[in-house]
Amino acid sequence: MSKKYIDVHTHYAFKDYEDLKKIYETENIVGLCSSTDLHSYKDLEKLKEKNINNLFFSHGLYPDVLNNKTLEECYKELDQIDFSKGIAIGEIGLDNKITKDKQKREEQKKLFEKQLEIAESKKLPVVVHSRYASKHVLETLTNFKIPTILHWFSGTDKEIDEAFSRGYFLSLNYDRTKVNITEENINQIFIETDYPIPYNNKTNILNIKEAYKIVAYKNSLNINYLQEKIQENFYRLFKIKI
Repeated sequence: MSKKYIDVHTHYAFKDYEDLKKIYETENIVGLCSSTDLHSYKDLEKLKEKNINNLFFSHGLYPDVLNNKTLEECYKELDQIDFSKGIAIGEIGLDNKITKDKQKREEQKKLFEKQLEIAESKKLPVVVHSRYASKHVLETLTNFKIPTILHWFSGTDKEIDEAFSRGYFLSLNYDRTKVNITEENINQIFIETDYPIPYNNKTNILNIKEAYKIVAYKNSLNINYLQEKIQENFYRLFKIKI
């Protein structure tokens, strides 16, 4: 089994498909690209037509779409998304950093729950956003039995332990995390870039390789071993051989 660099959370919103295809053909990268709104979903549908090997898709509505739309408008947009075209539902969740209004936060929860219901009915994993809302995300997820990736999770030590105890996967982003990888939790770990978020002032798809190096070094792990374990996690969650 060849070792891959799996970027489990990324966003590709550009049109230079040939460059992206070349990178995926030559750099041993696997990606899970998530939509955040209806517009990005349609962009990813066009990208999917390019048949880029080892590039997979996750569809959903990001919590902050409610800052510009009503809840009913968001429900209607969900009806326009063909979730069967992805291997997961996301990026979904809650965000208490940008959204301060209590009513909007309650609407975020309703939109989150609606998408969790869809995921449960379609037996799809979810990719979850929880910025400044880790407690409320964990509370909401309690009511569902869904394979879950907590993207860039920044909860407390207690919340991290709770997430692991429930069997959730935590996706680590470079060195911006408090999570230490152990033999007990490495089977619930992924790595991501959240591209196009820059690292060291650089926005580069190949930063996933840098992320693996940083995470391996920080946790005193052999990078080949880290790649092997994350590849096993990917197969266990998505049942896709890469």
